[in-house]
Amino acid sequence: MAISGRRAVITGVAVVVVAAAAYGLFRPSSKSVVPRVGQAAPVFNAPSVTGGRLTLTSERGKTVLLNFWASWCVPCQAEFPVLKRAESRLPGVVVVGVVFNDSVGAAAAFMRAQHADWTSVHDNGQIASAYGVGNKPGIPVTVVIDAKGTVRAYHLGGFASDSELDTTLKQAGIAA
Repeated sequence: MAISGRRAVITGVAVVVVAAAAYGLFRPSSKSVVPRVGQAAPVFNAPSVTGGRLTLTSERGKTVLLNFWASWCVPCQAEFPVLKRAESRLPGVVVVGVVFNDSVGAAAAFMRAQHADWTSVHDNGQIASAYGVGNKPGIPVTVVIDAKGTVRAYHLGGFASDSELDTTLKQAGIAA
């Protein structure tokens, strides 16, 4: 009986230790929290896939569609025409791409093929982390940032149409 009781205690302690370790490994970290609407957008300074650098603060005064994408991402490919039209039909709106888990060469080639003329930056993971973008639920993700640098909306998935983008902007309090 004494050995059986000891085994039960040891097993119980082992279960608690494993559970605590699992919680520590898999709990949501503060780094993976999506920036809250109404808070300042995390700023960054990153290399453009076509050369040069982009600082998010250089876009102040404009509404920024901060779009996380990759050349291999089928929904990202499908939404590119919507983003391309956005800059031409919506005065004061700019698209800034953040290349997520993709090579600079593949991203630059895809942008050329799509005639995408906005700036996309290569991310080493820090921008995605600051905006809570990860492998789950995946990309594309677009963060709407107003002219003052405040996060106004967070859109998961690709924009299927101009009207879907316009609805997101209106819900964010930005006239489309």
